[in-house]
Parts: sequence; C-alpha cells; structure tokens
Amino acid sequence: MLQTVQAKCYKAAMDETNENWYWNADRVVNYSKRISELMGLDIPVEQSINQNFTIVREVPQGWLVPVEAEA
Repeated sequence: MLQTVQAKCYKAAMDETNENWYWNADRVVNYSKRISELMGLDIPVEQSINQNFTIVREVPQGWLVPVEAEA
C-alpha cells in the first residue's frame, strides 16, 4: 500500500506542470523512510548479524532418529 502511494507521489513530483511538486517530493522521501524502517533496512550491521539465528534449546523425544548410512 505504501509503495502504491509512493509511486503516485513520485509521478506527481516529476510532473513539470505541477506547481506543488516539492510537496510530493517530500512525501516520496517520507514514504521511502517508512518503508525502509518497516523492512528493517535501517538496522545497524551489528544487530542484523544476529537476526537470522534460530536457537533450539530442546528437541521433543522421537523427533530425531539415527540415520543409517547405505553400504
């Protein structure tokens, strides 16, 4: 939804006949900032490194079984 509105504001900002193009350009910048915040693009590298780990502390009994190698 944000990207759709951003695209419309961008189109209005690039229209040379639009007298209020600067307002639309400001909206494009604000939408871009909000989208990057929601997507997590502004997270510092130190924090983003640990975002992709899943820690398994306990496995229910019977979930893991030995695998026999083929001869």
